[in-house]
Amino acid sequence: MAVLNNPRMEQNIAIHGECCHTEIATYRLLSFHEYATLAMSLPLMDDSATETELSTTLGTPRVAFGLGTKVDKADLLRASYVHYFDHEKKVAAAAVICRKFSTKEDSLIVGG
Repeated sequence: MAVLNNPRMEQNIAIHGECCHTEIATYRLLSFHEYATLAMSLPLMDDSATETELSTTLGTPRVAFGLGTKVDKADLLRASYVHYFDHEKKVAAAAVICRKFSTKEDSLIVGG
């Protein structure tokens, strides 16, 4: 994994490639900022593995919003929300909503 540091923007970028047992090479691009992240995963070398993942998170120490998708014919979209009430006691509430376009299914998960 290669990590590129940018001290002016307090931002780190990590690039790493891997090859798993199915012999599909995957490259991941990760970008970290103080209040935001961006991640992208791209499969290479196999035409049948066209699933690309993209996710991002934006927030503060108390509130975070996230959005993620797996792009294989643009079928799945996932959005999340986390609210931290008390960091010392680790009290938080979270919600995730998913939409699968091919089957027109929606799901909502709430927890704390």
